[in-house]
Amino acid sequence: MKNSSDLRKNFLEQLIASLKTEIESISEQIGFTLNDVDKNKLQKQIHHKFEQLEEAESELNLLNETSLEQVDFDKIPFTNRDAAISDIIATNSPTYRLITAPKGYGKTAFLKHIQKRFQELQWCCAYASISGDQNIEDLEDELASSLNLQIQEVYELPSGERLGSLLHRNWAKWQSQGKKGIVLLIDLDGNAPHKQRLNEIFNQLKELGWKIEKCLKELQFFKDNSKSLRVVIASRCLTDLPSDLVFPKLTLSPFNWEVVQDTATKYLKPVKMTSESLALLAGHLLYLTGGHPGCIVEALKVYRSGGYTVNHFLKSYGNKIWEKTLRHCRDQIKESLTRENSYLYESIEKLSIFPIINGTWILKKAVQRFQLPFSDDSFKLNAELTKTSIFTRDKTIIKDRMTRRLLVIGLLRESTPDNFKNLCNEAAQICLEYVHELKSKNNSAVAGTWSMQYFFQSLQQHAGFIHFGDDSLAYRQELRRTFFNQTVEDTIGIFRNTDREQTHEFLSTLKSEVEHDWEFQFLVNYYLHNDEYNDTPYKNLIQKLDEAIQNN
Repeated sequence: MKNSSDLRKNFLEQLIASLKTEIESISEQIGFTLNDVDKNKLQKQIHHKFEQLEEAESELNLLNETSLEQVDFDKIPFTNRDAAISDIIATNSPTYRLITAPKGYGKTAFLKHIQKRFQELQWCCAYASISGDQNIEDLEDELASSLNLQIQEVYELPSGERLGSLLHRNWAKWQSQGKKGIVLLIDLDGNAPHKQRLNEIFNQLKELGWKIEKCLKELQFFKDNSKSLRVVIASRCLTDLPSDLVFPKLTLSPFNWEVVQDTATKYLKPVKMTSESLALLAGHLLYLTGGHPGCIVEALKVYRSGGYTVNHFLKSYGNKIWEKTLRHCRDQIKESLTRENSYLYESIEKLSIFPIINGTWILKKAVQRFQLPFSDDSFKLNAELTKTSIFTRDKTIIKDRMTRRLLVIGLLRESTPDNFKNLCNEAAQICLEYVHELKSKNNSAVAGTWSMQYFFQSLQQHAGFIHFGDDSLAYRQELRRTFFNQTVEDTIGIFRNTDREQTHEFLSTLKSEVEHDWEFQFLVNYYLHNDEYNDTPYKNLIQKLDEAIQNN
């Protein structure tokens, strides 16, 4: 599969060829056109095409130069962010953007790459890092300094206008140098401040941006090109902000297996590992870290410097990943949620084993079987949960998968494998009972969705055993037989004696859920792998579902 850089090159090559054809065609039309008005229109068109051609060729040359650069094998490759960066630098991107992610996701590195891309596009780029105890004037000074400017305190201007007037004065010079706009990159460094301070900071940032924008729009260029000022803020926010304070948000995603494998392949190239070993290492890293980018980076450094075999690395370094990094990340989530509601954390932690959860049937059963607080009133618990920042207001799904996985990893690490298995087994039974409840109501599509959740819990309950002791391979092989011969077969048969249309809808929804959930696909492949990691278990599952659909 081609990476995003190759796809972009292909697109640019096709665009350049198309533009050259159009330029040739317009040139021929100009030669045959006698009317001056029509000729002027064609000349404007060809001028615009030449500008597009020059821009496309410039970008293609830059991509080609980048691909020829010597790879720095001592540096972890910057991975999995091309789509997000392209979204931010796009011409129609919002003026204000908020980048959020937990600690260790590489928000600062992400901002630096945004800065590099904007610079390549001939924008003036100002970068500043600010902590929760600094004021807006400090931020303005740092942004100005990054542009090699200094705010002169000749006039007593309020914050926002200090920097805005400075940018206003210097724009004519920058424009003469071919600059296309101004981007302000603001890194809210360190731990997320408490909610009141966070609200104050975002109020101040909103006011700062508005005043700078107002100053610049006195210039015709910015009046005519409203998206030529950009403000991009990166923050480790775990607490919701009032909707009128939040800029359009982009949450950095965790690494999936393909990205981990790609990163490991590039960084470990000097080690000359086999593709099979790299695939298994990527699986181990995703299992141990939940896809946390910072942990994966550190683990790859340790692996390359330590001379480990892949399986020895899993056994010797797994606990260190939790103790060194992941526990701290989990504790920050715990601290933030406890500040919001000190009585809810136990409930949230146990409910995190569900990738999705509804506020009625599933939650009611979970409250009873997990012996959660509010045991007499699941509706009250549902209301309290939806007030927190971690749950959405529609399906009450934990907002980002990395947060949920950190909570699950903590739950597994700080309990026993048997206790974790019992909890997930209860979750599996709840999901299965809900599927039968939905069947009784002829709701086959939703039953398909929750059947995949039943599969998920049926595998997740074995998290503490799939690498435990010398018999772990035999354990996974037995789990594989049980999963395909009993769990999958029994689930496929739930709607077997019902209306064919309902059965088809149930099986088709189940297959679609499996095909569109990379986390579940990884779970199937990793928990059921033999000595090598590959996608054979996932393919076997899809084959079974296809056969069931065809035989319906």
